[in-house]
Amino acid sequence: LQERNFTMTSVGDATLFQSEGDFAADWFRFNLQVVNTAILEKEKIVVMSVSPEYVKAVLEAHANQTTYASVDSLPTIAEQLGEVATVILENNNCSAYSSSAIARQMLGPDASPEKLEELLERLGVDVAQVSPYQTLALGYHYETDRPLGTLILNYSNTTQASNDLAARQKGAEEGMSFLTNLPYTESVFGHESAIANGNNLIFSLRPVKDQPARLFQMLYQRDMAFAGC
Repeated sequence: LQERNFTMTSVGDATLFQSEGDFAADWFRFNLQVVNTAILEKEKIVVMSVSPEYVKAVLEAHANQTTYASVDSLPTIAEQLGEVATVILENNNCSAYSSSAIARQMLGPDASPEKLEELLERLGVDVAQVSPYQTLALGYHYETDRPLGTLILNYSNTTQASNDLAARQKGAEEGMSFLTNLPYTESVFGHESAIANGNNLIFSLRPVKDQPARLFQMLYQRDMAFAGC
C-alpha cells in the first residue's frame, strides 16, 4: 500500500492506509474499498470500505470492545450455522434489501409510480407481507466437496419467523436478481431448502457454478429482495 502512495496513520492499535484511488490501475478498479484499509496486526484483522467513516466506526467498536457477542441472538445463529468457511453478520438492516429500496437504487428517486410498480412485481417479495427481522447471517461450508450457503434471518419471536416462511421462500425461488436480470436460481443460487426453526428462517443456497462469491456479491450489492422488509 505504501508503494501505491497511500497515506499511513495510527488509529488506536490499528494502522490506517488511505488513498484517493487511481481509476486507471487494475488493483483499484476491481477493489474500490481498498482506498480505506485498516490493519489490526495483533488480531490479524483487515477492515476495508469505500467509506472512511465505516472503517473508523469499526475501529472505534474494536477499541471499545464492542462485538457481536453482545447480540442476544448470536449463540442461536452460531449454532444454526455450524462450522462455516466464512460468515457475515448484519444487525437491524433488512430495509436495505427491500424491493422498493432496490427499485429506487436501479431507477433513481424520480422514477414514475408505473415504472416502480413494474419493477417491484419482477423483483419478488411484497414487503407488506413480511415482518422485520433482527439479524442476518450468511455463511457457507463444503458438503461433499461442493460449497453450500446458509442464510439465516433471526426474528424476535417464532410467530414472525413461521409466518414469513412462505413469502420469503417464494421470493428466493421465483425472484429476480437485478444485477443479472435473471432469476436468482439461474444466476446466483439454486434454492435447496427453507425452514422455520424457532426464531430463525434458514435457507440452504447452492451457489451457481459452485462459486460462493456469488452469494456474498448478492449481499454486498443488496441484491436480495426476498430478504427485505
